[in-house]
Amino acid sequence: MDKILQAVKVLKRGGIVVYPTDTSYGLAVDALNVEAVKKLYKVKQRDFRNSPIHITVSSLAQAKKSVQFNRQAEKLFRKFLPGPLTLVLPLKSSRKSLKILFSNSRE
Repeated sequence: MDKILQAVKVLKRGGIVVYPTDTSYGLAVDALNVEAVKKLYKVKQRDFRNSPIHITVSSLAQAKKSVQFNRQAEKLFRKFLPGPLTLVLPLKSSRKSLKILFSNSRE
């Protein structure tokens, strides 16, 4: 639990956290912190206009704050969660897509 609290503190300060996934390591930032997201793009050497990033949410309500859900996407969400699921959905504020990683991981 100590490591999780450390990671939360780093994220709240706008920092980047490195974490293990099933197949590699990932980089995490607070997706609502513009400066943290800019740092992530700089570290990954990506152009934010052409490289969407994943965001992880804990609920359908949280996801609906950022993206538009159609009936089919909501049906998939309800059928397969909790569990790993990736949906590519349009942002509410733009026509670009953003990958949404839905995860029930509590580790």
